[in-house]
Amino acid sequence: MKIPKQFFTISLFLILALVTVDGFWGTPVIIDGPDAVGENPSLAVDVWDSLHVSYYDSTNSNLKYAVRLSTAWACETVDDSGDVGYYSSIALDSNNLPHIAYYSAFPDYNLKYAYWNGVSWFIETVDSDASDVGQCCSIAIDQNDFPRIAYFDSTNRDLKYASFDGVKWNFEIVDSTGMVGEYTDIKIDSNNHSHITYTEFQKYDLKYAKFNGSAWEISTIDSAGMVGEYTSLALDSNDLPRISYKGEGLRFAYFNGSEWFTEIVDSKDFVGQYTALTLDSNDKPHISYYDWEYETVRYAYFADFFWIIQVPDSVSMRGKGTSIGTLSSNKPVIIYHCLLYTSPSPRDRTRSRMPSSA
Repeated sequence: MKIPKQFFTISLFLILALVTVDGFWGTPVIIDGPDAVGENPSLAVDVWDSLHVSYYDSTNSNLKYAVRLSTAWACETVDDSGDVGYYSSIALDSNNLPHIAYYSAFPDYNLKYAYWNGVSWFIETVDSDASDVGQCCSIAIDQNDFPRIAYFDSTNRDLKYASFDGVKWNFEIVDSTGMVGEYTDIKIDSNNHSHITYTEFQKYDLKYAKFNGSAWEISTIDSAGMVGEYTSLALDSNDLPRISYKGEGLRFAYFNGSEWFTEIVDSKDFVGQYTALTLDSNDKPHISYYDWEYETVRYAYFADFFWIIQVPDSVSMRGKGTSIGTLSSNKPVIIYHCLLYTSPSPRDRTRSRMPSSA
Protein backbone atom coordinates (compact mmCIF):
# COMPACT_ATOMS: atom_id res chain seq x y z
CA MET A 1 0.00 0.00 0.00
CA LYS A 2 1.44 3.36 -1.01
CA ILE A 3 1.27 6.26 1.43
CA PRO A 4 0.21 9.50 -0.26
CA LYS A 5 3.14 11.90 -0.29
CA GLN A 6 1.12 14.75 1.17
CA PHE A 7 0.75 12.83 4.44
CA PHE A 8 4.40 13.23 5.40
CA THR A 9 7.68 14.85 4.51
CA ILE A 10 11.14 13.37 4.72
CA SER A 11 13.84 15.63 6.10
CA LEU A 12 17.48 14.74 6.61
CA PHE A 13 19.58 16.98 8.81
CA LEU A 14 23.15 17.26 9.97
CA ILE A 15 23.04 17.79 13.74
CA LEU A 16 25.48 18.87 16.44
CA ALA A 17 25.24 17.79 20.08
CA LEU A 18 27.62 19.12 22.69
CA VAL A 19 28.03 19.16 26.43
CA THR A 20 27.18 22.48 28.10
CA VAL A 21 29.11 24.27 30.82
CA ASP A 22 27.16 22.48 33.56
CA GLY A 23 28.12 19.07 32.18
CA PHE A 24 24.79 18.12 30.60
CA TRP A 25 24.03 17.57 26.94
CA GLY A 26 22.66 20.76 25.42
CA THR A 27 19.90 21.19 22.87
CA PRO A 28 20.94 19.62 19.54
CA VAL A 29 21.70 22.15 16.82
CA ILE A 30 20.76 21.62 13.19
CA ILE A 31 23.77 22.47 11.03
CA ASP A 32 22.31 21.85 7.57
CA GLY A 33 18.89 20.82 6.25
CA PRO A 34 16.05 20.13 5.68
CA ASP A 35 17.12 18.84 2.28
CA ALA A 36 18.64 15.37 2.29
CA VAL A 37 22.06 16.23 3.70
CA GLY A 38 24.34 14.99 6.44
CA GLU A 39 25.20 11.42 5.48
CA ASN A 40 28.70 10.13 6.18
CA PRO A 41 29.67 13.04 8.49
CA SER A 42 33.26 13.43 9.63
CA LEU A 43 34.37 15.91 12.31
CA ALA A 44 37.67 17.63 13.08
CA VAL A 45 38.24 20.12 15.90
CA ASP A 46 40.99 22.71 15.47
CA VAL A 47 43.18 24.43 18.08
CA TRP A 48 40.66 27.24 18.51
CA ASP A 49 37.79 24.77 19.10
CA SER A 50 36.31 25.58 15.70
CA LEU A 51 34.44 22.62 14.23
CA HIS A 52 35.02 21.36 10.69
CA VAL A 53 32.65 18.80 9.14
CA SER A 54 32.58 17.02 5.80
CA TYR A 55 29.43 15.20 4.68
CA TYR A 56 27.35 13.98 1.75
CA ASP A 57 24.45 15.92 0.27
CA SER A 58 22.20 13.19 -1.15
CA THR A 59 19.72 15.70 -2.58
CA ASN A 60 22.31 17.09 -4.99
CA SER A 61 24.80 14.17 -4.85
CA ASN A 62 27.57 16.51 -3.70
CA LEU A 63 30.36 16.66 -1.14
CA LYS A 64 29.72 19.43 1.38
CA TYR A 65 31.73 21.11 4.12
CA ALA A 66 30.58 23.03 7.18
CA VAL A 67 32.62 25.05 9.65
CA ARG A 68 31.62 26.64 12.93
CA LEU A 69 33.57 29.75 13.89
CA SER A 70 32.40 30.89 17.33
CA THR A 71 28.64 30.16 17.20
CA ALA A 72 27.96 30.69 13.48
CA TRP A 73 27.89 27.86 10.95
CA ALA A 74 28.83 28.25 7.28
CA CYS A 75 28.09 25.46 4.78
CA GLU A 76 29.36 25.11 1.23
CA THR A 77 29.56 22.63 -1.62
CA VAL A 78 33.10 21.35 -2.22
CA ASP A 79 32.61 18.99 -5.17
CA ASP A 80 29.56 18.69 -7.43
CA SER A 81 31.13 16.73 -10.31
CA GLY A 82 28.86 13.69 -10.41
CA ASP A 83 27.65 11.61 -7.48
CA VAL A 84 30.47 12.42 -5.06
CA GLY A 85 30.99 12.64 -1.30
CA TYR A 86 30.37 9.15 0.02
CA TYR A 87 32.53 7.92 2.95
CA SER A 88 33.88 11.43 3.54
CA SER A 89 36.75 11.71 6.00
CA ILE A 90 38.25 15.01 7.17
CA ALA A 91 41.56 15.93 8.84
CA LEU A 92 43.33 19.22 9.55
CA ASP A 93 46.93 20.13 8.83
CA SER A 94 49.24 22.20 11.07
CA ASN A 95 47.65 25.39 9.74
CA ASN A 96 44.20 24.07 10.64
CA LEU A 97 43.23 23.80 6.96
CA PRO A 98 40.85 20.96 6.05
CA HIS A 99 41.71 17.98 3.87
CA ILE A 100 38.96 15.57 2.79
CA ALA A 101 39.07 12.07 1.30
CA TYR A 102 35.90 10.74 -0.30
CA TYR A 103 34.44 8.33 -2.83
CA SER A 104 33.07 9.25 -6.25
CA ALA A 105 30.26 6.79 -6.95
CA PHE A 106 29.24 7.93 -10.40
CA PRO A 107 30.49 8.06 -13.05
CA ASP A 108 34.00 7.25 -11.84
CA TYR A 109 33.82 4.85 -8.86
CA ASN A 110 37.17 6.02 -7.55
CA LEU A 111 38.96 7.75 -4.68
CA LYS A 112 39.04 11.55 -4.59
CA TYR A 113 40.73 14.15 -2.41
CA ALA A 114 40.02 17.83 -1.69
CA TYR A 115 41.87 20.37 0.40
CA TRP A 116 41.39 24.04 1.21
CA ASN A 117 44.56 26.04 0.49
CA GLY A 118 43.31 29.14 2.30
CA VAL A 119 41.73 30.64 -0.81
CA SER A 120 39.96 27.89 -2.72
CA TRP A 121 39.39 24.15 -2.85
CA PHE A 122 41.84 21.98 -4.76
CA ILE A 123 40.30 18.70 -5.98
CA GLU A 124 41.89 15.68 -7.58
CA THR A 125 41.34 12.00 -8.28
CA VAL A 126 43.78 9.95 -6.22
CA ASP A 127 43.16 6.37 -7.36
CA SER A 128 41.28 5.19 -10.44
CA ASP A 129 43.38 2.09 -11.01
CA ALA A 130 40.49 -0.39 -10.61
CA SER A 131 36.90 -0.47 -11.80
CA ASP A 132 35.71 0.33 -8.26
CA VAL A 133 38.13 1.70 -5.68
CA GLY A 134 37.97 4.21 -2.83
CA GLN A 135 35.11 3.14 -0.61
CA CYS A 136 35.48 3.21 3.19
CA CYS A 137 38.24 5.80 2.95
CA SER A 138 39.92 7.49 5.91
CA ILE A 139 42.44 10.33 5.86
CA ALA A 140 45.23 11.52 8.17
CA ILE A 141 47.80 14.30 7.75
CA ASP A 142 51.47 13.55 8.39
CA GLN A 143 54.14 15.72 10.00
CA ASN A 144 54.92 17.33 6.63
CA ASP A 145 51.25 18.28 6.16
CA PHE A 146 50.93 15.64 3.43
CA PRO A 147 47.81 13.44 3.26
CA ARG A 148 47.68 9.70 3.73
CA ILE A 149 44.55 7.70 2.92
CA ALA A 150 43.50 4.15 3.75
CA TYR A 151 40.67 2.73 1.65
CA PHE A 152 38.96 -0.33 0.23
CA ASP A 153 39.62 -1.66 -3.26
CA SER A 154 36.29 -3.39 -3.83
CA THR A 155 37.39 -4.72 -7.23
CA ASN A 156 40.21 -6.79 -5.75
CA ARG A 157 38.89 -6.93 -2.14
CA ASP A 158 42.09 -5.43 -0.75
CA LEU A 159 43.10 -2.79 1.80
CA LYS A 160 44.95 -0.03 -0.04
CA TYR A 161 47.01 2.91 1.14
CA ALA A 162 47.88 6.13 -0.67
CA SER A 163 50.44 8.64 0.57
CA PHE A 164 51.45 11.96 -0.95
CA ASP A 165 55.17 12.86 -0.82
CA GLY A 166 54.88 16.47 -1.96
CA VAL A 167 55.21 15.60 -5.64
CA LYS A 168 53.14 12.51 -6.35
CA TRP A 169 50.86 9.92 -4.81
CA ASN A 170 52.37 6.57 -3.85
CA PHE A 171 50.25 3.42 -3.53
CA GLU A 172 50.53 0.21 -1.55
CA ILE A 173 48.42 -2.87 -0.97
CA VAL A 174 48.59 -3.23 2.80
CA ASP A 175 46.59 -6.44 3.12
CA SER A 176 45.19 -8.76 0.45
CA THR A 177 44.41 -11.83 2.57
CA GLY A 178 40.72 -12.59 2.23
CA MET A 179 38.15 -9.83 1.79
CA VAL A 180 39.80 -6.99 3.69
CA GLY A 181 39.71 -3.21 3.89
CA GLU A 182 36.18 -2.17 4.77
CA TYR A 183 35.43 0.07 7.77
CA THR A 184 38.93 1.57 7.69
CA ASP A 185 40.36 4.22 9.96
CA ILE A 186 43.87 5.67 9.87
CA LYS A 187 46.01 7.62 12.33
CA ILE A 188 49.66 8.73 12.33
CA ASP A 189 51.93 8.45 15.37
CA SER A 190 54.71 10.73 16.66
CA ASN A 191 57.26 8.84 14.51
CA ASN A 192 55.24 9.69 11.40
CA HIS A 193 54.20 6.05 11.01
CA SER A 194 50.70 5.07 9.93
CA HIS A 195 48.27 2.82 11.81
CA ILE A 196 45.12 1.39 10.19
CA THR A 197 42.13 -0.54 11.52
CA TYR A 198 39.77 -2.43 9.24
CA THR A 199 37.56 -5.48 8.87
CA GLU A 200 38.14 -8.93 7.42
CA PHE A 201 34.63 -9.31 6.07
CA GLN A 202 34.55 -13.02 5.27
CA LYS A 203 35.49 -14.00 8.82
CA TYR A 204 34.12 -10.86 10.53
CA ASP A 205 37.43 -10.18 12.28
CA LEU A 206 38.90 -6.92 13.54
CA LYS A 207 42.32 -6.30 11.98
CA TYR A 208 45.07 -3.77 12.59
CA ALA A 209 48.04 -2.76 10.46
CA LYS A 210 51.02 -0.73 11.65
CA PHE A 211 53.93 0.52 9.56
CA ASN A 212 57.14 0.02 11.55
CA GLY A 213 59.37 2.12 9.32
CA SER A 214 60.20 -0.60 6.82
CA ALA A 215 57.16 -2.90 6.55
CA TRP A 216 53.55 -3.33 7.58
CA GLU A 217 52.86 -5.41 10.67
CA ILE A 218 49.39 -6.96 10.45
CA SER A 219 47.44 -8.42 13.37
CA THR A 220 44.02 -9.87 14.01
CA ILE A 221 42.83 -8.16 17.20
CA ASP A 222 39.43 -9.76 17.76
CA SER A 223 37.92 -12.83 16.10
CA ALA A 224 35.36 -13.77 18.77
CA GLY A 225 32.18 -14.08 16.74
CA MET A 226 31.00 -11.50 14.22
CA VAL A 227 33.16 -8.49 15.11
CA GLY A 228 35.15 -5.73 13.50
CA GLU A 229 32.61 -3.57 11.71
CA TYR A 230 32.54 0.24 12.07
CA THR A 231 36.09 0.52 13.39
CA SER A 232 37.39 3.80 14.81
CA LEU A 233 41.02 4.26 15.83
CA ALA A 234 42.81 6.64 18.19
CA LEU A 235 46.41 6.76 19.41
CA ASP A 236 47.13 7.81 22.98
CA SER A 237 49.95 10.06 24.15
CA ASN A 238 52.33 7.06 24.05
CA ASP A 239 51.27 6.13 20.48
CA LEU A 240 49.38 3.08 21.77
CA PRO A 241 46.27 2.20 19.73
CA ARG A 242 42.69 2.21 21.02
CA ILE A 243 39.83 0.92 18.87
CA SER A 244 36.06 1.06 19.08
CA TYR A 245 34.05 -1.30 16.88
CA LYS A 246 30.89 -3.31 16.60
CA GLY A 247 30.62 -6.87 17.82
CA GLU A 248 27.91 -8.17 20.07
CA GLY A 249 27.15 -4.63 21.12
CA LEU A 250 29.79 -1.91 21.26
CA ARG A 251 33.31 -3.20 21.85
CA PHE A 252 36.66 -1.61 22.70
CA ALA A 253 40.22 -2.86 22.18
CA TYR A 254 43.45 -1.41 23.50
CA PHE A 255 47.16 -2.25 23.43
CA ASN A 256 49.18 -1.75 26.60
CA GLY A 257 52.58 -1.99 24.92
CA SER A 258 52.90 -5.76 25.10
CA GLU A 259 49.45 -7.29 24.55
CA TRP A 260 45.94 -6.54 23.35
CA PHE A 261 42.83 -6.46 25.52
CA THR A 262 39.22 -6.40 24.36
CA GLU A 263 36.07 -5.61 26.29
CA ILE A 264 32.37 -4.96 25.87
CA VAL A 265 31.42 -1.32 26.42
CA ASP A 266 27.67 -1.54 25.80
CA SER A 267 26.02 -4.97 25.72
CA LYS A 268 22.58 -3.69 24.75
CA ASP A 269 21.14 -5.49 21.72
CA PHE A 270 21.44 -3.78 18.34
CA VAL A 271 24.01 -1.13 19.30
CA GLY A 272 27.50 -0.37 18.05
CA GLN A 273 26.98 0.77 14.50
CA TYR A 274 28.66 3.95 13.23
CA THR A 275 31.16 4.11 16.09
CA ALA A 276 33.50 7.08 16.40
CA LEU A 277 36.29 7.26 18.97
CA THR A 278 38.34 10.15 20.31
CA LEU A 279 40.69 10.55 23.26
CA ASP A 280 40.78 13.65 25.43
CA SER A 281 43.94 15.29 26.78
CA ASN A 282 44.01 12.74 29.62
CA ASP A 283 43.84 9.81 27.16
CA LYS A 284 40.29 9.02 28.29
CA PRO A 285 38.19 7.47 25.48
CA HIS A 286 34.91 8.96 24.29
CA ILE A 287 32.75 7.01 21.84
CA SER A 288 29.66 7.94 19.85
CA TYR A 289 27.60 5.21 18.19
CA TYR A 290 24.15 4.20 17.04
CA ASP A 291 21.31 2.28 18.70
CA TRP A 292 19.60 0.43 15.85
CA GLU A 293 16.61 -0.66 17.96
CA TYR A 294 15.58 2.80 19.17
CA GLU A 295 17.23 4.64 16.27
CA THR A 296 19.08 7.06 18.54
CA VAL A 297 22.63 8.28 19.05
CA ARG A 298 24.49 6.95 22.11
CA TYR A 299 27.65 8.05 23.88
CA ALA A 300 30.09 6.18 26.13
CA TYR A 301 33.06 7.43 28.10
CA PHE A 302 35.44 5.74 30.50
CA ALA A 303 35.37 7.06 34.07
CA ASP A 304 38.56 5.53 35.51
CA PHE A 305 37.06 2.14 36.43
CA PHE A 306 33.92 1.70 34.35
CA TRP A 307 32.08 2.88 31.28
CA ILE A 308 29.25 5.40 31.52
CA ILE A 309 26.56 5.29 28.82
CA GLN A 310 24.43 8.29 27.87
CA VAL A 311 21.83 9.20 25.24
CA PRO A 312 22.62 12.76 24.08
CA ASP A 313 19.55 12.93 21.85
CA SER A 314 16.62 10.62 22.61
CA VAL A 315 14.58 11.65 19.57
CA SER A 316 14.15 8.68 17.24
CA MET A 317 15.62 8.53 13.73
CA ARG A 318 18.80 10.32 14.80
CA GLY A 319 22.37 9.06 14.93
CA LYS A 320 22.71 6.85 11.87
CA GLY A 321 26.20 8.08 11.17
CA THR A 322 28.24 9.73 13.95
CA SER A 323 31.56 11.50 14.39
CA ILE A 324 33.03 12.73 17.68
CA GLY A 325 35.69 15.13 18.92
CA THR A 326 36.68 16.84 22.14
CA LEU A 327 37.13 20.54 22.78
CA SER A 328 40.11 22.01 24.62
CA SER A 329 38.02 21.70 27.79
CA ASN A 330 37.81 17.92 27.16
CA LYS A 331 34.06 18.18 26.59
CA PRO A 332 32.76 15.97 23.79
CA VAL A 333 31.15 17.16 20.59
CA ILE A 334 29.13 14.77 18.41
CA ILE A 335 28.05 15.28 14.81
CA TYR A 336 25.39 12.92 13.50
CA HIS A 337 22.89 12.36 10.76
CA CYS A 338 19.16 12.72 11.37
CA LEU A 339 16.23 11.39 9.37
CA LEU A 340 12.86 12.82 10.35
CA TYR A 341 9.49 11.67 9.06
CA THR A 342 7.32 14.63 9.97
CA SER A 343 3.85 15.84 9.13
CA PRO A 344 3.73 19.46 7.95
CA SER A 345 2.20 20.75 11.16
CA PRO A 346 3.34 23.82 13.16
CA ARG A 347 4.38 21.49 15.98
CA ASP A 348 6.76 19.55 13.78
CA ARG A 349 8.20 22.64 12.16
CA THR A 350 8.97 24.06 15.60
CA ARG A 351 10.60 20.82 16.66
CA SER A 352 12.87 20.87 13.65
CA ARG A 353 13.92 24.49 13.81
CA MET A 354 17.50 25.53 14.49
CA PRO A 355 18.11 26.71 18.06
CA SER A 356 19.35 30.25 18.52
CA SER A 357 22.80 29.23 19.71
CA ALA A 358 25.14 26.23 19.87
